[in-house]
Amino acid sequence: MRCFRTVAGFGRASLGMLIALGCTNHVGCANQVAGEDEGSARGRPGGSGSGTGGQGAGGEASGSQAASATSSGSGGASSSASSGTTSAATTTGSGGTTSTTSGSGGTGGTGGALSSGSGGSAGSGGSATGGGGPTGDELFFDDFEDADASNWVLRDDDAGEPTWSIVEDGGNHAYAPAFEYDSESWVVSGDSSWTDQFLEVRVRFVSAENLDDAHIFIGNRFAPGSEDFDYYFMYFRGNGDVRVRIRANGDHNDVSSTTHTEIVKPVGEWFTLGLKTEGSTVSGYLDGLLVGTGSNTELGAGGIALGVRNAVVEFDDVSVTLP
Repeated sequence: MRCFRTVAGFGRASLGMLIALGCTNHVGCANQVAGEDEGSARGRPGGSGSGTGGQGAGGEASGSQAASATSSGSGGASSSASSGTTSAATTTGSGGTTSTTSGSGGTGGTGGALSSGSGGSAGSGGSATGGGGPTGDELFFDDFEDADASNWVLRDDDAGEPTWSIVEDGGNHAYAPAFEYDSESWVVSGDSSWTDQFLEVRVRFVSAENLDDAHIFIGNRFAPGSEDFDYYFMYFRGNGDVRVRIRANGDHNDVSSTTHTEIVKPVGEWFTLGLKTEGSTVSGYLDGLLVGTGSNTELGAGGIALGVRNAVVEFDDVSVTLP
């Protein structure tokens, strides 16, 4: 079960950010792991090869007729690699009386090749790299399967006192607000020291009274600013509007000059949003496709955030990696 984790070396979550939030009992980035590798190394079994020993040439010799009443028949057939077995030969001598004599032991058949066949070549070892575990570039992952959201802190823009909780649907767990708030509602996690980072989140609309005005937000480099929290963010709107923006000193501005208004996701359909900040470049992704990018140098480091407005949205598989 993969739940929330951060990789050792990046510090406790949200440090100054969470202090500014007044969260004194926040657990932070729990369940640190240091270079864990959940992959298993499985070698393929070596090839088997058992050769079959050659068959001895038969030492067959039929008994010849006896020249006299008493003659020795030649040995019976022996087909094994060992010496032939002695057989009794009954022959009729030419003009003689029938006699039954013990034939002399047949000549041992020529021994077959007893060497074992050459062994089959050993199977090559399986790959030692396991799959499914975190890479060395993973900073954070939370799939909410532990039903613990203590590493997330509520932070809102005049949304009253909203409630976020872990919800279950068909055995899967996700994180969601309880109601459709008409103002932005945010939850924050991560580490305030993170600089370059790539945030990816699976999301879906659960309900919206007016889908055209329903918003899903993801943000990174989220940190206290001079007036309020500053951050880069991407939003997806129910009418298909997708933008990459910055909030700094209380103002919202576009980072990318590219906007989309034709991408529509119906209620209940899962899709993936991604926001990458690398140096001064800020880029937004929808289902792995680049939908907007621009340059901005105002924000240098911060944690991550999830947000909604005018909708109930489920968030799952929150991942932060180095770009």
